[in-house]
Amino acid sequence: MNISGNVVTVSGYKDSGRTIVYERDVVGQGAIDTLYWSYPAYQKAQWNSAVTLTALSFRPGDVSTAH
Repeated sequence: MNISGNVVTVSGYKDSGRTIVYERDVVGQGAIDTLYWSYPAYQKAQWNSAVTLTALSFRPGDVSTAH
């Protein structure tokens, strides 16, 4: 887990290592915007670049108010 300001990033394995998960949450007073990936661990090489690209380009909306 990594926390930087109002951004929380969690990545790891579930289902006894069979599934990879990646989640990035941008937390505000009124909302949380989330990017979430889940894919089979055996497909790691296939999905890693897509996860990295979307994580780097993820732009949350206004999380200061509820919507």
